[in-house]
Amino acid sequence: MSTEGKPLNHLNDVLIKYIFFHEDRKDLTLSLVNAFFEAEGTPPLVDFTFADREAGPEFAEDKRPHFDLRGKCSDGTMVEVEFQGDYYEAMEDRVLYYWSRMFQLRKGRPYTDLNRTVCIAIMNFDLFPEELVPDYRNTYMVLNTRTGHRLSPKLELHTVELLKYDRMRHAAVNGNSQLERWLTYFSSRTTPEELEEIAMGDFLIQRALDAEKPFLADPDLVTAYEIAERAEHDAVSRDLYHEKKGRDEGREEAFRITARNLLAMQMPQEQIARATGLALAEIAAIAAEEA
Repeated sequence: MSTEGKPLNHLNDVLIKYIFFHEDRKDLTLSLVNAFFEAEGTPPLVDFTFADREAGPEFAEDKRPHFDLRGKCSDGTMVEVEFQGDYYEAMEDRVLYYWSRMFQLRKGRPYTDLNRTVCIAIMNFDLFPEELVPDYRNTYMVLNTRTGHRLSPKLELHTVELLKYDRMRHAAVNGNSQLERWLTYFSSRTTPEELEEIAMGDFLIQRALDAEKPFLADPDLVTAYEIAERAEHDAVSRDLYHEKKGRDEGREEAFRITARNLLAMQMPQEQIARATGLALAEIAAIAAEEA
């Protein structure tokens, strides 16, 4: 499973959206989310309905979040999963902001109608100093710092640091939980042989790997994947990412660069929206600029 002889990057935005943001593979998305609940000892969810990945601004000057994976469960729980391949400065603030944009209430409804809102961040870097936060998986809630009393059960923030997981998984981690198997799947340090071994005992991981076959057989998707990989490592985009607009704006600009390249290849706008996660209206605007 590779492009140009390299193992696929399972944190690539195009591949993530193809495998986990797809009705036919909703069971994979639900398994991933429930793996965090299983690790925390909370009841699993039984369904998942995909939601719009882009939240509109409440005010014209608001920053518009661009969710990687977002949905609503049958019990009303709202879930957002964020995948971050490279270091992101102020990631804690980003997660809080994204959570705040999901925690909404319709006009005229009582506050008791607020849904349980869960944010999950899977990061391929160390977010917290190991001497302060040694575990690779952490759950944050609103608590009384003196008594530990939980203010509300409607907010959960889950973080995973893949580098810490990799340092632990051959020692303290046994690899038997569903979460550990998913993290091994996402880790860039997992070998193809390790993946095959895990898939032999986990049909959901095998389904994710099987989904890569039609992905790799689609030239448009492979091109979008490779462009996203190059954009992530492009020096010009990285300068913009860190120095001019910040990492979030740089990532969105990389998506727009990808869209322009795919438009030049005459890929249909609907497919470009699916591959990049940009709104169809934004793809149309980019096409009009390039015309």
